Amino acid sequence: MKKGVLIEVIVGIVVIVIIGYFVINKSNSIITNCESEKCFIEKFKGCNSATFTSKLTENTVYYYEIIGQKQGFCEVKSKFNKNPNLDWVGKEMICLYNNSKDFKVAIQDMDKCSGELYDLMIGKIQTNYSAQPSTSEISPVAPQNYLLELDIRIPKDIYKVGESLEGSEYYLKYTGQAFKGMILYTESRNSINSTSFVRGTIKGGDFDNPETLPGLKVSMYSLDSQGNINPFFYPGIYTYTISVYDCKSIEDTLITQNCGKDVQHIAKKVFDEVIPLKTKSKTITVVQ
Repeated sequence: MKKGVLIEVIVGIVVIVIIGYFVINKSNSIITNCESEKCFIEKFKGCNSATFTSKLTENTVYYYEIIGQKQGFCEVKSKFNKNPNLDWVGKEMICLYNNSKDFKVAIQDMDKCSGELYDLMIGKIQTNYSAQPSTSEISPVAPQNYLLELDIRIPKDIYKVGESLEGSEYYLKYTGQAFKGMILYTESRNSINSTSFVRGTIKGGDFDNPETLPGLKVSMYSLDSQGNINPFFYPGIYTYTISVYDCKSIEDTLITQNCGKDVQHIAKKVFDEVIPLKTKSKTITVVQ
């Protein structure tokens, strides 16, 4: 074989190897652009590269991108493509989520999150809220026109002692102008009430995307010292309720200020005396 021909053959083999390398690696790093939430949730289970854009409201659009496995978790990058607060648009957050859990459950744990968007969410960075008033200027009165959807997602109507409410959750979706409010979460067993509450700004968003309403959603169940979900210990009739109030109604009814921050046993008084903007309840039975 002539020397020139041999060199051409060698070069050809090298080129084929290089092309093959890039084709293989490209095929392993294909990113699926999910058009549905169901597609993205399936990709999250295997922590396979994918993107999904969620349109929460006309002015709020959130983008997710699965990067891949990291430190035993699934690394996910996210950002707002649209937000009434223009300072939040384009700021990114990277989180390590437990993909052995359902995606909507996993993203509620933001302990392993970092980035500019995360800092904004927890109040570490203050911004100029150009599209809406600042927190101090947000009205304590709910607007005249708004959409408020509440639900209590409990898979079954009948449970046994020893079973837990794993997979159950409160749900809220709000569309409208932001206002200062309070959300009451009440658990009643045989007419004995246990109520918790959160105060905060209720704005466009929903509990399926907790980054849109940070700090307002609470869990329907408690955990033991080992991090396990506490089961039902007693039989009975259990009723779960989520109620939403604007601060103005609380202040006028209870003759107080600052959404009742100076009122003792505020949750009970609000539950007993103040008319909510909306409330939703669900009752289940626990048997031996």
